[in-house]
Amino acid sequence: MVVTAAQVTATQATTATQAITQTTAPTRAAWVSSELVRIGAEGEVPVTVDEDPLLPSDLTANWSADWVCRSTPAERCNLQGKTNCTAEVIAAVTRPVNGTLLPVELKGTWDDEACGATEVWTQQVDQFNGKEAGGDGDNDFTSNYWAGVQPGDANGVLPLDDKRGVMVYCSGPHQQEIPGLDGWALVQEGYTCHDVKTGMLVYISFTSKYLFTGTLDGKDYEKAFFGDVTKLEQKLTDTNAGLAYVEAKQ
Repeated sequence: MVVTAAQVTATQATTATQAITQTTAPTRAAWVSSELVRIGAEGEVPVTVDEDPLLPSDLTANWSADWVCRSTPAERCNLQGKTNCTAEVIAAVTRPVNGTLLPVELKGTWDDEACGATEVWTQQVDQFNGKEAGGDGDNDFTSNYWAGVQPGDANGVLPLDDKRGVMVYCSGPHQQEIPGLDGWALVQEGYTCHDVKTGMLVYISFTSKYLFTGTLDGKDYEKAFFGDVTKLEQKLTDTNAGLAYVEAKQ
């Protein structure tokens, strides 16, 4: 689905195509959403954390996501040949809280069934330190929704709406390789931005490339790239958590 590293679409290429999407280097202004406002070297931005629970027991959060596929033919993206998809990811506490852990249920829904099936999964998040307990976030940057309290110094602000933004710690490029079947591997590279107070994911952008190792049509390949690449961009749109908000200048 749109929110995990597990989605490997039908991209078992048999002919070479030209790669047209690359992850932009972090030294460029476009390496993350064009809405990102960088914080200059004006001293540290104070972020206070109360002794009360960091996250509310009725935590909710929404993200919007845009997915683009650049495979030729388009049927290698999915059976219907959809190359552009949007999705909504909703997080909510739907069961009683177990001690300090919030059972946060996440539901990812595509705008079109051709893009994929709806997925639902649960993450246990510590209410006091904002960190997922026993999850994959430390090893899989694409699923790191809860990085924990004060994940890093603020280096940007991402607008949440017309009146306020969120101070974020952006990092990357993150890289990982996920073995697949029949000699295929998924290689992902991207950037993440987390709220500097709670560690909640505010923004993520990454590309996924599909590499082949093996023999095809009598020819040997070693991590060959045939042009199959996707890009996903996901942004927080709303939450009831007390993030490191800043007000927009009038």
